[in-house]
Amino acid sequence: MIPIVWVQEAPQERVERFTLERAVAQALERSTSVKNAKRAVEADSKRADATATALKPTLSASASALRFDSPTRIVFTPGAAPFTALPDHTETLAITLAQRLDLYGQVRTATSQARLQSLADTFGVEGAVRAKTLQARLTYFGLLKARDQVSVAAAALTAAQAQQKQAQTLFDGGIGQKVDLLRANTALVQAEQAVEVAKNGEAVARAAFNDAVHLPLDTKIELEHVATVPDLPDETTVNRLAESRDDVLQAETLARATELGVTLARVADKPSVALQATGNYYPTTSFQYPRQRTAAVGISLNIPLSDGGLTRARTDEARLRAESAQGLVGITKGNAALEARQAYLNLRTALKQIETARAAAEQARAARDLAQVRYAGQVGLFLELSDAQAALVRAENAAVDALYDYHSARARFESAIGEKTR
Repeated sequence: MIPIVWVQEAPQERVERFTLERAVAQALERSTSVKNAKRAVEADSKRADATATALKPTLSASASALRFDSPTRIVFTPGAAPFTALPDHTETLAITLAQRLDLYGQVRTATSQARLQSLADTFGVEGAVRAKTLQARLTYFGLLKARDQVSVAAAALTAAQAQQKQAQTLFDGGIGQKVDLLRANTALVQAEQAVEVAKNGEAVARAAFNDAVHLPLDTKIELEHVATVPDLPDETTVNRLAESRDDVLQAETLARATELGVTLARVADKPSVALQATGNYYPTTSFQYPRQRTAAVGISLNIPLSDGGLTRARTDEARLRAESAQGLVGITKGNAALEARQAYLNLRTALKQIETARAAAEQARAARDLAQVRYAGQVGLFLELSDAQAALVRAENAAVDALYDYHSARARFESAIGEKTR
């Protein structure tokens, strides 16, 4: 009998594939900060609606029933028959319609203030989206950069292996020098270590990206490279765009809301007026309530005579808060303009460094190739080759840094002005 052995294939590890657009979209969709900012907008909108309801009529109904120990009888003259003024039980049903009159605009002002707060929170949502978008883009570029650095280190390791093999061959043939072989062995070990360092950097960058898009930190990721469009925005638009950024608009909106707070505090001690209409039904009539159905309309006026200085204190407090809010507007505008200006200068510098770094890498590659030929022909030293190889690795890493520094600088600039420029 031939035994049957079942072979179960190991499940393939899932790989998530991302473009830059998908990374940003997923980061925003799953962001807790963005969701909380949207909840704040909704909560303030509900609060504004609740404040506005103070101007709407209110309708209430009440019912009461009393049972006394005995009826209330009254005798007007001695010897006369007693008169029942109130039976031993009484019931009352009432419906009341009330309307507050907003003579001094307290309710309207409070409603406007609540709606301004809701609008400010809307700008807060835009700020949360902007911050999360920047995080997603920077971690995306960071992972691409780390992987390109792994490629540079791997290419350097391949070159070091070939150079070590060549040095060993020349030494075994009695042509090469012992010191060249030792240098080649050292360069090989250093290249192997550089690969491990680069792989570790790639793992760290991958964890940061997974955290930004809300995936398990060890998820395998494939990224699509981003086309490099080396252009520079118009410098004259930088300050104008920064002034319309979400945090600036939020500060201005909150300043307007605090100004309404001053108005609201001033009218806190003003008289209040309300209209009221009531309908009553008495199932059991009596001397006190001779009719079963009654109706009444009325007006109430409440005039505060003294609140012990509370209104004045609250008005002073509101005025100070309004002044502070106005000062914050200026600070926010200045910070936005400074951030946008710095981001623009960094973008301009990063753009210039791309071509310089690429040219340096090409020159270093040509120098390494020449040193390789010279050493193979034993007309050059291995020291020249190892120096040229090290210079090439530095130049290629510098080219990678320049490319992704430009992408990161553009992402920061677009975030600093509050919108995409392309």
